[in-house]
This record gives sequence, structure tokens and C-alpha cells, in this order.
Amino acid sequence: MSIIVRKGKLDMRHIQNCTLAGGIAVGTVAPSNIGLHGAMVIGTIAGKMSVLGFHFLSPKLRRLRIHDTRGVFYLHGMPGIMAGITGIIVASIGNRSGYLNHLTNVCRSGGLQRTNNIQSGYQAAALTLTLAMAVVGGLITGLILRLPIFAQKANDFDDEPNWHLPDDDIDQPIHSMTVNF
Repeated sequence: MSIIVRKGKLDMRHIQNCTLAGGIAVGTVAPSNIGLHGAMVIGTIAGKMSVLGFHFLSPKLRRLRIHDTRGVFYLHGMPGIMAGITGIIVASIGNRSGYLNHLTNVCRSGGLQRTNNIQSGYQAAALTLTLAMAVVGGLITGLILRLPIFAQKANDFDDEPNWHLPDDDIDQPIHSMTVNF
């Protein structure tokens, strides 16, 4: 996907994000019997979603003044949503996937007594609650950061008042290390 959206060139940010995104998306259903092919399909789709989201949604979010400086939404958000949806699907076929085998009575309503459909409903409720908390928490944080106390000068950023900066020791190595290959 990186080669396609970057017109023949790889983007290292895409590679890093999609590699991790695949693991995040598979994590919800990893203990289930999804098999190697299932894990590869889920991971591949999550990686593609991460690259496409990073490439196409980043400019739109910047125009809306929504800042995601490290690509957390594309690395964790989109694959997390996909993981939640995958969890709902796998829980709905619980007997074949082995998903229900991992439930215990530690659950508030007694997980062992749940059917496939009830467990899928719990998965959907958890996904909805998580998304609602993320959106509300993000909005509150954004509003707090817009307060004048947190305002920064646009192009006049200086670390010196907040950090100790070394004087002229920049060229002096802290230690030397030899690496043989």
C-alpha cells in the first residue's frame, strides 16, 4: 500500500505503523482458533487500513485542527476498531472459533453461561463504550489544551527555559562502542 499511495516509493512511517497495526488487530482474537491464515488476513487488512488512513486522513484531520502528531489514530485507533469488530465476529461463531472456551465465571454476569450471541453483544457494547470514552476524553483534552494558559508562540519555541542544555560538549562522545559484524 505504501508503494501505491507514494507512487512507487516506500515510506518508513507506513512500514512501521502497518507492522504494529497488524499485531494490534489480531490481539483481540489471538487466543481463538483463527488459524495462521486468519491472522494473516486480519493483520494484512489492518496494515492496509493503517497506511491508507495515515496517507489520506492526515491532511483532512489537520484541516479540522485535529492533531495526531505521532499517528496514534492510524496505529492504534483504526486497528483497534477493526479488532473490536473482529472480536464480535469471532465471538458470534464461538463454538467453531474456540472463543467461548476462554470465558470464565470471573465475568460480572457469569461468562460461562453466555451464548455466542450474548457474548457478541458484550463485545459490541465494549467497543461502543471504548469509542465513546475515547471521543469524549479527546474532546475534553482538546478543550483544556485550547485554554490560554497552554498557548505557545507559533514559531518562537525555545527549550532553554525548561531544559538543561550542554554548552560546548556536543562533539565530545559520552563513551565509545565498537560493533563487529
